[in-house]
Amino acid sequence: MMKTEEPAALVKGPIAWKRSLAVPEKMMKGLIKTHNPRIRYGIAVLACLLAFLLTDLFFPLIHGPVFLLPLFAVMISALYGGGGPGMLATFLSGLAFAYYFLPWSLDPAAHTISNIARLGLFVLFSSLVSWVSASFRSAYRDAEAARAEAEAARQSLVEREARFRRVVESNMIGIMFWEIEGAITEANAVFLQMVGYTREDLAMGKVCWKEMTPPEYHPLHESAFDELAARGVCAPFEKEYIRKDGSRVPVLVGCALLEGFQDRGVCFVLDMTERKRMEEALKQKTAEAEEANRFKSRLVSTISHDLRTPLNAILGYTHLLLDKMYGSIAEDQKSPLERIEKNANDLLKLINEVLDLSKIESGKMSVDLGPVEIPSLIEEILTDLKPLWDQKGLAMRRDMAKALPTIESDAMKIKQILTNLLSNAIKFTDQGEIRIVAENRSKQGGIEIVIEDTGIGLRPDALSKIFEVFYQVDGVKKTGGSGLGLAIVRDFVHLLKGKITVRSEYGKGSIFTVFLPYQFSP
Repeated sequence: MMKTEEPAALVKGPIAWKRSLAVPEKMMKGLIKTHNPRIRYGIAVLACLLAFLLTDLFFPLIHGPVFLLPLFAVMISALYGGGGPGMLATFLSGLAFAYYFLPWSLDPAAHTISNIARLGLFVLFSSLVSWVSASFRSAYRDAEAARAEAEAARQSLVEREARFRRVVESNMIGIMFWEIEGAITEANAVFLQMVGYTREDLAMGKVCWKEMTPPEYHPLHESAFDELAARGVCAPFEKEYIRKDGSRVPVLVGCALLEGFQDRGVCFVLDMTERKRMEEALKQKTAEAEEANRFKSRLVSTISHDLRTPLNAILGYTHLLLDKMYGSIAEDQKSPLERIEKNANDLLKLINEVLDLSKIESGKMSVDLGPVEIPSLIEEILTDLKPLWDQKGLAMRRDMAKALPTIESDAMKIKQILTNLLSNAIKFTDQGEIRIVAENRSKQGGIEIVIEDTGIGLRPDALSKIFEVFYQVDGVKKTGGSGLGLAIVRDFVHLLKGKITVRSEYGKGSIFTVFLPYQFSP
């Protein structure tokens, strides 16, 4: 088995002493381990007591120095407990020494200089042994702490190296080590594949970042090197590399200097080819969408001019015929003319809705501000729609709060919002009543209008789609509709900085709530 070398800083001093004493590693660690103070001082007392008993027991047989066992007790106490227990052991051992060498007499003449000198030398030598042992204990503990710290640092370094190696070998991103002169000293497989070089090319010094960098990126590199010199790292930047075959590869590069160097560093390189391809595709799609939008605008303009003009003429002449301006008409001719008028009005409404949506989407819908009295506007709308609910035998309830404030908004758009909501309520209600409520919400800073019906209601899955363009609920085939009315309502409410919500229970009816602020703020 190979012998493990200790770090140079740890071979000196207490570690070398420990080896010279040939004390087993586990015994030394156990001996010098930090313990409770009571235990350390207790060990000192027990060691001295044991040394005293052994000395007393074998005193007749000892022909050499009798202070060896007390000295050993002092050393053990200092090693185990430190300076305090060592000095306690020195004091107790001194008492034991006095017991053997000094007579029990108060007469000074009974105490010879030789015995007193022996006692003094013993105490001095014991103190020295205690100090050395305590110092060894402290130094050993410091060395063990240093070794543990060094081992932790080594383990941390190994872990960081392993993590970095996993990144390098993960084939997720290109990594290369560079020198400021232009050489690339090391690179992973991803980077080499990115630029079209082999590892043999790298070993032969053929891979050079300066040669792979197009001239137009040199100013960018100078700026990056200035940032590296100042901060040690530079912000990621986009550039291109010239591949071995002469083609170019777009990349995103982030660099950092190696610790301790100003002319060497590491770069993390991300291939941007796919992203650039997606950006080009997005640009193409955007251009196509813009062209389609321009085509739609031209189409809407064509509809506005080429369809509305003849349609208005059809409606005008139909009105004249029904009003008998060109002579009397037979009864069997009146019904076809009325159907022409109705369908022409429906077509004109659809054209107007398409035009409104187009203006909203293009941001060309204007807001004509002015004072709006909500109660008067509601009465005007109900007057226009009265034939519709009378025809179906429905009841119309009005609950208007008194003294509703006049708001500043667009009266025509509010009229279209409420007309569409009330028309839908009438359209999808076959029996029962329709209720419209207008209340002042001063805390919210506006007026709330609620339209409630007892119609067919909405299924839960329809609530989230009801305001989508061309979405049609159940029963639309029976009642007719383009699927644009509620989409326009939503857009007009938002255009006027208001809010709209809907609650509904299928088979029982729906409740639409519109909130309009007192003041329109663009």
